[in-house]
Amino acid sequence: MPDFAVERVERGDQITLVLSGELDLLHAATVARTVESIEPNGSLTLDLFGLEFVDSSGLRLFMNLDR
Repeated sequence: MPDFAVERVERGDQITLVLSGELDLLHAATVARTVESIEPNGSLTLDLFGLEFVDSSGLRLFMNLDR
């Protein structure tokens, strides 16, 4: 398994980002850029089931996205 991957799944106006691997400082920035590129037309869900590790930058990302 690669150390990190983001898969974008779209169903109508529902977008799900499926995260897998290890979410650290480098990869949190990748997720943030991916979220910024999404048009705010519908809802966004993060599927975290495939994550094996999340550091404090990943937790900060989740808190900022929740705002």
